[in-house]
Amino acid sequence: MGLHFGSGAKSMKNLLIAAKHLNHIFETDDFFNQSTILMLNELNGSTPGGIILNIKESPYLTDAMPSIIQSFEAMHLPNIEMILPNIRLGGPTSGPAVCIHKIADLGKGREVSSGVYWSYKTEHIRQIVLMPNSEYRLYMGVTSWEDKEQLNKELKLGAWQQCKVTEKIIFENGNREELWLQARKECDFQFWKKTGIKKSQNYLLN
Repeated sequence: MGLHFGSGAKSMKNLLIAAKHLNHIFETDDFFNQSTILMLNELNGSTPGGIILNIKESPYLTDAMPSIIQSFEAMHLPNIEMILPNIRLGGPTSGPAVCIHKIADLGKGREVSSGVYWSYKTEHIRQIVLMPNSEYRLYMGVTSWEDKEQLNKELKLGAWQQCKVTEKIIFENGNREELWLQARKECDFQFWKKTGIKKSQNYLLN
């Protein structure tokens, strides 16, 4: 799994957060069982897909790192060691390298949250990583479903929580489980804020 730039990814909007009981729903696939966060995106036409936001360390990345470094060297990037801490695993399937950043001029029409954008073009990514004090995350690989019906079935089974992605969820530091728990808290906060009901007012939760 090396870098694959220039693929025609489309607008990224929703956030899916793995339910606590996900391992009971997908007994045969353990990749998503632990604390997985997905940003929903249609990467291949009508096929739903996205990138996992909270995997910084993974055997997938370790195995792919020589190829990733070669790709950066081909882009003539200096100080590659400064880029590596910002790399995340986007999923187990080969796909476009996606950079999430805060540079509006390089993200026109691709805003994922207020003041946060995404890019996949080689030159844009090069500008972002070379910019002093630039805050970004670079995701390798993608996650996808066979079709919309598969995703809808998983949603009905309660496999995923849905909410809006925030800057904090993207750029917060922590391990996989910590970031998953923080995202779940943010999702709960968004739900209660939308309903206008304070959590303590609901007697079912007391």
